[in-house]
Amino acid sequence: MLMLALLSGPVGAEDAASRNDAALALIPFDWQQLHYNIVFLAPRRGVRGMIFPSEHRIEIYARPSDESRQLAYDIAHEVGHAIDMTFSTAETR
Repeated sequence: MLMLALLSGPVGAEDAASRNDAALALIPFDWQQLHYNIVFLAPRRGVRGMIFPSEHRIEIYARPSDESRQLAYDIAHEVGHAIDMTFSTAETR
């Protein structure tokens, strides 16, 4: 899966990549089986993450001050949506 670190501010690209990898390592669910790409992008006001089901893409809008545990929480939230979109139907929702 493709993971990008496109952050500005006090967290350098190498530090952000390490933090992003650490956040992904905290996710106990095998999210790769969903066939979604998770990408890390610059922060967006009022949004921490978003799922694009038709593109099988999860975007995480990481703030420079975010720690890996916060990002793991955001990732897990979006992965929950991906699980729903992958395994649920209109009837089961």
